[in-house]
Amino acid sequence: MSFFSFLRTSGDKIFPYFEKQASCFVSAAGHLADLVRVNDISERRNHYRNIKLCETQGDAVITTLYEEMVEIKSTPFDRADVQALEAMLDDFLDMINDSAKRIIIYLPKRIDSQIIELADYIKEDAVVLESLLAQLKFLGKRPMQVLQQCERITQIEHASDDVFGEYMTFLFENEKDAIELVKYKNIVEAFEDTTDCAKEVSGLIRKIAMEK
Repeated sequence: MSFFSFLRTSGDKIFPYFEKQASCFVSAAGHLADLVRVNDISERRNHYRNIKLCETQGDAVITTLYEEMVEIKSTPFDRADVQALEAMLDDFLDMINDSAKRIIIYLPKRIDSQIIELADYIKEDAVVLESLLAQLKFLGKRPMQVLQQCERITQIEHASDDVFGEYMTFLFENEKDAIELVKYKNIVEAFEDTTDCAKEVSGLIRKIAMEK
């Protein structure tokens, strides 16, 4: 059986779940980017409800995939990697939700430009990861395209690290209210953790691509 025939017989049942999960986190990341740009609390909560809905839909996807995996005897790449990838995608969506939830809970007095920038990086991460997941079925034909997109995720993570470091310095130099300082610190850490998670996902995809 050729590699591509193998993908058609075993991957046809797996890849749609990755694509559904990607649709969930792209939508969630878009709402996060919108949430940090509005000042009205009710508008923020509306965006958060949409993010929470995306998370719930994503949870349903992973539950169905795990049920499907019981019946699937062969997978397009290592079975443990399939399960690890789906778990990481679930984590990424959870972290987008957590980033939004911290703003809803902490009610910061302002949304600084660095937080908006990090939200935009998360949105870009989501879009690139969606493209990466769509490319999985074509690894035999487009390995370099996959690796280039993985590198873009790494670049985003490095850029977000810089924003995070600069923002933490800004906070400790300028924020005199200790309670507000803790709020902003916890919010920005959630955003940074989300970009880190995206890099972990791309790292696993890079590993899968290199093994093909």
